[in-house]
Amino acid sequence: MFLKSFSINRLIVLIIAGGFLFLFVETLIEHQDVLPKERPAFIPIIVSIIGFILSLLAVQSWKDGLIRLLHFYLMLTVLIGIGGLFFHNKERFEREEKETETIISEKDAEEVKPPILAPAALIGLGAIGLIGTARKRQAEIREKV
Repeated sequence: MFLKSFSINRLIVLIIAGGFLFLFVETLIEHQDVLPKERPAFIPIIVSIIGFILSLLAVQSWKDGLIRLLHFYLMLTVLIGIGGLFFHNKERFEREEKETETIISEKDAEEVKPPILAPAALIGLGAIGLIGTARKRQAEIREKV
């Protein structure tokens, strides 16, 4: 089997590619109601597609340049996940400032709110991917010939 020749780092990046694919599908489903109204809802979809493609390219070639590009992109993914946490919870923070001790109306209780920690998936994928793309021994990287 061809996976036996892969280093553990390469396998981690392959798993990250699967994570990006899963995140793309899940986000597309969960954001379908808000996509026409809110443009920022496209951000995790675009991030997931680019991450999936970059991860697959890095696994396929396993050359230093693509690994470094993916490493940089994964750092960016972590930052985007942190920003997503802010945007998912921004309304909650604003509401707490206004309604510190008031009762939430029935309309607010029925309103669908974004999941609190959903963007943390990007943070997790990025963090695990950063481990997989950390500097390796030169024997693991195919150099340009």
